[in-house]
Amino acid sequence: MIFLCWSCSKEKKISKELSGSWQLVTYKRTDAEGLISFPTALGEIQFNPYEGYSDSSTYMMDIIPSNPGIFDTLNQKGTYRLIDKAAYMFISEIDSADQVISYLKYRILTLNRTNLEIEYSKNGNTNILLFNKN
Repeated sequence: MIFLCWSCSKEKKISKELSGSWQLVTYKRTDAEGLISFPTALGEIQFNPYEGYSDSSTYMMDIIPSNPGIFDTLNQKGTYRLIDKAAYMFISEIDSADQVISYLKYRILTLNRTNLEIEYSKNGNTNILLFNKN
């Protein structure tokens, strides 16, 4: 039981560290063949901290490629939930009717006061996004 409480408090602590607005600095994409590219993009992600006894909260992401066609614009909002001792998070994408469209698992590579680095895989590509705190 003590371990469970410690785990919950760690996720709340990480949620507080995640909270706020983060500006995209670097986008790294590795395709299915292992080719690495660094598409130019602008964007940000914003996380709200867990509140009360909640084990999830809300986020908004807006990432726009400078060269359309390289990858799709990421303009989404939804909820996030930290898992596996806050090393990963599930992010849900919600449509305008507040219905869940999809879930995607992100790995938190780096999180400190100034930097957030997350990784996710989609459509055969592995993407790493590096953000600086606003």
